[in-house]
Amino acid sequence: MKMKKIMKKISVMVLGLTMAAALTACSNATSNKQTDNTVGTENGTGTENNTGTENTADDEVVLYTDTNVVGGWENNQGSVKPEDNEAAQAAFEKATELLVGYEYEVIAYLGSQIVQGTNYAYLCKGTPVVLDAESEYCLLNVYEDLEGNAEITGMEQLLDVGSEDMMGGWSYNQGEAAMEDNEDISSAFDRALEGLVGVSYEPLFFLGSQVVAGSNYAVFCSKAPVVPDAEKSFCIAYIYEDLEGNASLTEVADVDLTAESESTDETDSAGAIGGVQIANPFMEVATLAEAGAVTGFELNVPAAPAEYPDMTIQVMNQSMIEVIFTNKANETEAGQDEGYRIRKASGSEDISGDYNEYANVYTETINGCEVTLKGNDENVSVAVWSVDGYAYSVTAETHPLSHEVMTEVINSVK
Repeated sequence: MKMKKIMKKISVMVLGLTMAAALTACSNATSNKQTDNTVGTENGTGTENNTGTENTADDEVVLYTDTNVVGGWENNQGSVKPEDNEAAQAAFEKATELLVGYEYEVIAYLGSQIVQGTNYAYLCKGTPVVLDAESEYCLLNVYEDLEGNAEITGMEQLLDVGSEDMMGGWSYNQGEAAMEDNEDISSAFDRALEGLVGVSYEPLFFLGSQVVAGSNYAVFCSKAPVVPDAEKSFCIAYIYEDLEGNASLTEVADVDLTAESESTDETDSAGAIGGVQIANPFMEVATLAEAGAVTGFELNVPAAPAEYPDMTIQVMNQSMIEVIFTNKANETEAGQDEGYRIRKASGSEDISGDYNEYANVYTETINGCEVTLKGNDENVSVAVWSVDGYAYSVTAETHPLSHEVMTEVINSVK
């Protein structure tokens, strides 16, 4: 995440108080300049805000910030609730309406940038559309042009989350994000900031935690210097709580509203939109036996068809096996030529990840199971069913299968 990380330093207290005084004394002389302040102190330490200085013709030192430069980002100064920001929410919904396999939920609207159209910044919760998927928090950018067309232009995760087996790594909060729903975290935050002056922090959302000798908490906040007409910005405050319940503010990271994402021309199983690669929750394995060792259950599939001889085996979050039949010889810039994919996971829900609307949706008994079939015309694009505690799906979105071929595939899957 591109943020400015700021450690607390005792010298900042002196600098902040000096600059605040200079700002007050010179308010008339600097009325046309953007101003900001330095964070105050806690127990003799301070946390510096993102400001700079410049010298005027009279050698007066004033503060400036780039938050309101023409064409620059403007932090949302009102309610961050999606329902209170209709234009931003409408742009988000248009940008994500075709996204398949991954869902974004707007937690907060953070700000906008006027260009040839408008860029919007959101705090989002992102979740792969699969069983037992874990959510993550990210900064999401959407661009809406002057004709009202919208697309995702950037996505950046907010915490450095290691593998599930990494001890001491950050873990995203899988519960409710709002601080009022996280009383223990809110209490630790209040204790950590007790006695802090000069800047007002409002804790908004609990993002995640890290188990150390005690716990670290990441809290998404708004902040503003305690001066008249101060504008707020957004940051992540890191709180450490030891085993005795003592809490302290260890770091503040200012949130830059530009989400930096690595663009790609490829599309993975989780999908890509607007040139932004969405985090891929799948792990490729060499054999079905290896996939079974990871998930704890087996999957049997038919032999690869002659027209799609290449088989890719993937595991999702140790809870799903996916087999994709493709023809790599026909690969183009748009990607591999896919025939169909088969999935198996614990449960009974629809695990196909295909939410397209089809003209024909009907149920049929195949191999003793009630199978839901979806397609257009006489072909079948999706088949989903469950039996003996496991959910199955066959998806042939690009090249729909005939009813006869789909039935043969279903009969071979177990």
